[in-house]
Amino acid sequence: GHMALLLAGRHPNVWGGISAWASISDLYSWWQERDQGGFFTRYARNIESAVMKGGGASSSSSSSSSSLHENQDARDECRRRSPLCYLKNAKNVNLDICAGVHDGRNKKGGSVPFKHSLHAFNAVVGDDDGGTSGIKMKNDWINEFYDHREPPPFTTDSVLESADADDADQTLPYHDLLYGGRNIIFRRWHRNVRVTIFDGRHEILHDPALNWIAAQRRGQPAKWHVPLVHSTGSDNTIYDELR
Repeated sequence: GHMALLLAGRHPNVWGGISAWASISDLYSWWQERDQGGFFTRYARNIESAVMKGGGASSSSSSSSSSLHENQDARDECRRRSPLCYLKNAKNVNLDICAGVHDGRNKKGGSVPFKHSLHAFNAVVGDDDGGTSGIKMKNDWINEFYDHREPPPFTTDSVLESADADDADQTLPYHDLLYGGRNIIFRRWHRNVRVTIFDGRHEILHDPALNWIAAQRRGQPAKWHVPLVHSTGSDNTIYDELR
């Protein structure tokens, strides 16, 4: 997911469509989230080793070197490696961003909070969102959604209803054929970018990912209503961090 978003922002003219799952959009934020102890703390140490001269604490250490937070060069390097730095360039990329609602909480759910996917959507929409002011989600709304795993009510002060009438009329959670038995907890799209939070953890579902990709063409508007054409008939998961 992290690399898919980087490719969308850094090389936007190459792709017919990009499907990004369980994505890290801000490396420094992810370091902060993983630098709290617990099963995924090793990822914080991995980040330190990658962005700091001389590396950070060992990957087996549960304590932070703390110098990443204090080292502006290391923080700048985190930013340089983060999709949020480039996604403003992806406005014309057909981009489908997906994440499980249970991701980021614990060993069972996975390591990347689904907030990253919502912030990635905001970054693509950008400050100039074509006159549909409010299509972006505010930080307080995103945090409340993550804390409760249920999208808060929409208000004009937090986030507007979807600009797409078909989506706005959906009652959440709802069923998408491509997602098998997984409910859609939240979905929003704007022009060529869409974000979906589904009932799942840190995983990629191949039916929605591959069928959507197969329907996209470079230089043409994104197709959001895609039929189920190809299916392996399995449990619909091709990557799960915990397997």
